[in-house]
Amino acid sequence: MADDGVHYEADRLVSILTTDMIDMVQQQGGSATKVDHLGENILVEGMLFDDFKANDTFEVVSEDGASALTLKIVEPRLASAVELSQLGDDEGKKRSISNILTIQSGFSGWTARIATAGRARVGFKISKRLEKEEETDGVA
Repeated sequence: MADDGVHYEADRLVSILTTDMIDMVQQQGGSATKVDHLGENILVEGMLFDDFKANDTFEVVSEDGASALTLKIVEPRLASAVELSQLGDDEGKKRSISNILTIQSGFSGWTARIATAGRARVGFKISKRLEKEEETDGVA
């Protein structure tokens, strides 16, 4: 990816994936090595799949704290939305992992809408916007 990152237009839909889900796929024998860090899929490190909920709002900020873009979580991704090629080559393992992804809402990621357009790149931080509680942080 170029150093200037990826520009996200307002209202674009993206998928949020968390590294805990990737780790689980790998523990079950899947490869999960072809997941984008930024682009249509945004891979988040340091947060769990259940840190995200529908209607939550997240800010993505640069290393210097400048706001890059805002995401609004729309809904959990369906397990069928996960590209099975990302799960490895063994058909039996793919089916098994695909079934695991249906156990709990959010295992297979989240669909988010870009609420405020902006540019992001690997290493930017993502924080949940909260009214009265502490922020939850991760790295995109």
